[in-house]
Amino acid sequence: MFRRHRYVLVVLFLIGAATLAFSDAAAQSAGIIEGQVVDAGDGSPLPGANVVVEGTSIGTSTDPDGRFRLTSVPAGPQTLTVSFVSYKSSSTTIDVEAGQAQTVNVELASEVLEGEEVVVRGLRRSQFRSINRKRQSLNIVDALAADRIGNLPEKNIAEAVQRLPGIVLRNDRMEGRLVSIRGGAANLNNVTLNGNTLASTAGSRATALDLLPAEMVSNVEVTKAVTPDMPGNAIGGSIDISTLSAFDREGAFAFGSVRALSHDQQVPDLGETEFPFRANVTAGTKVGPDDAFGLLISASGSRRDFTTSGLKG
Repeated sequence: MFRRHRYVLVVLFLIGAATLAFSDAAAQSAGIIEGQVVDAGDGSPLPGANVVVEGTSIGTSTDPDGRFRLTSVPAGPQTLTVSFVSYKSSSTTIDVEAGQAQTVNVELASEVLEGEEVVVRGLRRSQFRSINRKRQSLNIVDALAADRIGNLPEKNIAEAVQRLPGIVLRNDRMEGRLVSIRGGAANLNNVTLNGNTLASTAGSRATALDLLPAEMVSNVEVTKAVTPDMPGNAIGGSIDISTLSAFDREGAFAFGSVRALSHDQQVPDLGETEFPFRANVTAGTKVGPDDAFGLLISASGSRRDFTTSGLKG
């Protein structure tokens, strides 16, 4: 029994010695590559860059300082490839010496990807106009320009204003009617049309905005922080609506749209030949000496059917 254990110990010793000898031989026939990857423009380190020895499974990623270290690299000429997102890849040939560490610093240049032509119409201009009005205002306001309103499928001003941040819309029979600013009640807001206070038709102090078509508006400004120079009845906020003018555009202009939808009617009295639609047309021009006068005509019409259910006790 003792002799058998002795044989086992001898075999394990021989295997361990062979493993150490093989590891030592492999270490003597391999080298180390270390260095840093930086931006070629400003020399800043590039963390997370991929560093790979071509033709092998040896690779790593750079640390937060852009440094890397590759061990057990076979001796001889090796190709080191470094890649990073939005940068041009770099390949360098290195003569690795067995048992030696070599330092390689890599500079990567940023890469500009060119694609096909992209055409954007209207969006840039409408955003610029809205942002420009916000910059010129002395108060905390949000603005909505006519170019942006025309691109939205809104029925009236209330539904267009709800696109602004901090605005909550109150619906009536599936259409927007009243707006709330920063969670305040609608009757705490002051609504002006071209600078004049707009009377309420809702049977309360709250002003309904469903009577004004969105196509007749030039811009809308919502003031969320009322200042002392503003009317005192605007406790919650102020909504200023500016209508279109013949001087808003160069020369004579005309535009319009028609929208319709055919579906099963909910109200039988309308008949099968009638269907909901919405149409609008706006035209304007300047007349007189030096175009001192302007004429603008805007008309809109719509028809829709809806049903409401109520329970009265």
